[in-house]
Amino acid sequence: MSRTKRRVTAHIRDDEGIKIVRSKLPAHWVVREITPDYGLDLHIEVFEPDVDGAEHADAYGEHLFAQVKTTSSVSAKRLKVQHRRNVEKGRLQYDETSEEEEIEVVRQVLETSELRTVESMGSAIPVLLLVVDESAREVYFVCLNDYISKVLTPENARWRSQASSTIRIPAFNRLDYLNSSFSYIRLLARRAKLLSAFLTFGYQRHEYNSAINKAANLQGATMEAVRASDVGDMLQKFFASDLALDIWETAGPGTWRPLVDVHQDLRQCFAMLQMSANHVSAAFFLSQVWTCFSRAENLGRMYEELCREWRLPTALAAMIEAIEAAERPENSRSGYSPPATDTNGAGALQAPPSG
Repeated sequence: MSRTKRRVTAHIRDDEGIKIVRSKLPAHWVVREITPDYGLDLHIEVFEPDVDGAEHADAYGEHLFAQVKTTSSVSAKRLKVQHRRNVEKGRLQYDETSEEEEIEVVRQVLETSELRTVESMGSAIPVLLLVVDESAREVYFVCLNDYISKVLTPENARWRSQASSTIRIPAFNRLDYLNSSFSYIRLLARRAKLLSAFLTFGYQRHEYNSAINKAANLQGATMEAVRASDVGDMLQKFFASDLALDIWETAGPGTWRPLVDVHQDLRQCFAMLQMSANHVSAAFFLSQVWTCFSRAENLGRMYEELCREWRLPTALAAMIEAIEAAERPENSRSGYSPPATDTNGAGALQAPPSG
């Protein structure tokens, strides 16, 4: 007997997986299914409730893409990872003097064509691999752009000639907007605007250096002379545009620590430019501006070398996760206080400072 059209179990499971993903994201975020699907299943757009308490949410211009893989159940396995040197500066080299870290990981096989699609997008727009455990209703995530650059390619330079590769996702990467660790996802979503800002800061530092080298008349000058000069006009424009950026806003309940420091530097330099008495020597101000732009430009290097390794199956990521976990509100009673040098530069997320 002939049959009607059938809906295969895999399609039902995929739909259920997307429903679970939606439940793990804020209700005011917009999740769009991409059809036809060529390796990217979802486009996720960030919205945040307006601060005035009105019943609406505002677009932030922040976006993520996601590839969703749904399975009936997931089992995590232990993985030993060794500390290594920066893979952006040379071949993969492990630090034989350090102790191994041990983490649990979830494995997912991806076709090379899927990985190459993500690689071709670059790193500005993050693509998440979301592995959905249907029975436990859990979602595990990893940023594929970063995984390809920081893990897959250093460990296996020939992966592009293979049919597929196994992706290892740290089991602590559980998607859940109710967990304070979700701040990582919020920061990830604003990556495009962060990278744009880092490029701007590098340009500003270069132009400021060039202008100061040409402005011999500012040697020993007063603040009045600086404000009346082309350098003063340039700085007025730079500070105003920098401080208008919304990268300084908190990423959900947290923020990236170095952003707080640079934001404060910019505000102080702008205030000095506008409010310092006319007769005051400009020497200290000009040196502060140089330091400020240098620190702002350095954000890009810190982000590339350290932030893009967050939540990957590496020893550095495991160490950062342990520190972040101890700092989260649910663990605040432990009394743990991480050393100041652990991740202040690496970038553990923290609640923004009051005031």
